[in-house]
Order: sequence, then structure tokens, then C-alpha cells
Amino acid sequence: ADNNASVYLKDDEKPLPATILMVSRGLDVALVQVSSLPEDMPYLKINPNDEEKGARLYTVCHPLLMMYSAAEGIVSRYFDMPYKNGHLKYLQSTLPVDHGSSGGPVVNSRGEIVGLISAYRPSNMPMTLIVPSSTIYTLIHNILNGN
Repeated sequence: ADNNASVYLKDDEKPLPATILMVSRGLDVALVQVSSLPEDMPYLKINPNDEEKGARLYTVCHPLLMMYSAAEGIVSRYFDMPYKNGHLKYLQSTLPVDHGSSGGPVVNSRGEIVGLISAYRPSNMPMTLIVPSSTIYTLIHNILNGN
């Protein structure tokens, strides 16, 4: 399989070469390593711990092509969803998101990544499913250690 990819940054029209390290269809997550980023590129730290129920969450995403839409919600609960021979851990939140938000970072009040938006259910009571940072952290750790 071809693991080559290109990453485009908003302020840079030239694509940056990248390598796809891992794809999880169950989590709707891909881990991509960019070959060379600008040295002054800002970044967010990943918090490897789960947030407590009721903790405030924030995201800036691009739903329905509305660039840089901010949203706020709380952690509702964590739950396991059956998947293949095991389960996947999700965080349920009240973050109001829409199409185009998947893969967007979710941060806590300290600006640390606590998850990635995975899915949502539109209704009068928004429900957003988030891949928690503890799962992302484990995936990155396993890949870096050759697992």
C-alpha cells in the first residue's frame, strides 16, 4: 500500500510531504507524520489523561465550510463500543458540531488536546462522539515503539 501523502497548511500553498503511519477505520482516525514543518509552527500538547465528567471542552472546526467556528460543551460520559474482537472507547460530549468537524481537535481549559471529533448526532440535544486523548496517546506510543 502507498503510505505517501501530502499535507497542506492554510498559510502555505505548497504541499508538505508526509507518511501515513496508521489508519483506524473504527476510530475514524489516521496518524500522519509530516516530513518537515516550519520551526515556528505552533502546536498543541496532547493530554494523555481522560477529562472528568462535566469538564468544559472546546473546539475550533470547519463545519459546513464555515471556517474557524468555535464551540463549547462538556464531557457527558465515557463508554465502550463493541468493535471486531474488542471494543473502542469513546467520550460523549455536548459539543455542538456539524459535517466537516470530524478529525478536529477538542481541547480542555488549559489548551491541551483531550480528543478528536469522530461523529455527531444532530438533534435538539447535541451528542458528539470523541476519540479520547488516552486512546490517541496509546496509538502514538505503540507506533513509536514499533507495535
